[in-house]
Amino acid sequence: MADMEKVSGLWRKETKDGDPYLAGGNDETVWFVFKNKYKEKPNQPDHILYSAPAQSRERKASPPQEEDVPY
Repeated sequence: MADMEKVSGLWRKETKDGDPYLAGGNDETVWFVFKNKYKEKPNQPDHILYSAPAQSRERKASPPQEEDVPY
């Protein structure tokens, strides 16, 4: 355990269908942990971890460009 590094906290959330999952991330990557709905055998994982690039805060906060506004 001495070699372990804290990467991120995870928060409990729900999908639109009401299924629980965990989500967390940092400035570069976001992580999602979902229950493995396809588990059929004990040796298959209980949960699946997905990762995706995080959107930059600048990109999220930037106003729409003129060509993006439909007129």
